Amino acid sequence: MTIALTALGILGTIWQMLKSSGFIGTPDWSKYVDAGLFVSQKAVEILKDANLNPGKYDQLSPEEIKALLVPVGWEELERRARDQLGLP
Repeated sequence: MTIALTALGILGTIWQMLKSSGFIGTPDWSKYVDAGLFVSQKAVEILKDANLNPGKYDQLSPEEIKALLVPVGWEELERRARDQLGLP
């Protein structure tokens, strides 16, 4: 789990450096990567919790799992990704 968290942290840092230096393309494209990083971070948090609390997530349906990973709508996902990545 520590490896996954560290890897996501490094990927987030690299992503921010690439965006701020102008190497990354359009904002429309980058928002998908931001959202993907958010979902990945959320998944790692859930996996960490699942290791500490076996059985907590065993009875969840696919829809319930998706609700944990992806907020209500795309706009909310973008907002949370921006907040986590420190973007305006």
